[in-house]
Amino acid sequence: RSQIGSEEQFRNILKENNISDEKLNADMEQEVKMDKLIKSLNIKDASDAEAQAFYNSNKEQFNLPERVLVSHILIDTNSETIKRNIADADKEAKLSNADIDKKVAEEVARKEALANEVLKKAKANPKNFAKLAEEYSDDKVSAQKGGDLGFITRDSVVKEFGDAAFTQKIGVVGPLVKSQFGQHIIIRSEEHTSELQS
Repeated sequence: RSQIGSEEQFRNILKENNISDEKLNADMEQEVKMDKLIKSLNIKDASDAEAQAFYNSNKEQFNLPERVLVSHILIDTNSETIKRNIADADKEAKLSNADIDKKVAEEVARKEALANEVLKKAKANPKNFAKLAEEYSDDKVSAQKGGDLGFITRDSVVKEFGDAAFTQKIGVVGPLVKSQFGQHIIIRSEEHTSELQS
């Protein structure tokens, strides 16, 4: 920021280059790690040939887990969560177990219908994905960022989500993915291979 001149100029440059704060932080973190690695190896002014030779003989140090950049919209259809919310809202305990179960079934059906409706909207216009996430997603943290989860690895998310995210085509809204958290609508923006480019 100090090199650029002002916060406003800094924000404008990020916006012009379509770089989110999360992407910038991830890139800076990677750069710091690489600087630390270079300093720890005490390498100075290595030639391209020397750098390539070092990389070739130390590839395992440069391997990173495969990552993909994804956004999602979560519609919480988890019956246990819904049941807990209904029971918590029943402060005077007027509802019987049967009443609660009925309300849970109705809410799950409503949420599943909503998930299908939002999926249709997202597929019809993937460019509106962020707006739809802000409006509909039950994942309030990512919803504030247009559904952006940043880069994920397979083992950083539940299996169903990871399997879908890593097999979807970039820029295409996938089908509904059901997990323990509910129904996910996923769009993938970018991928990184597991090995740094030489």
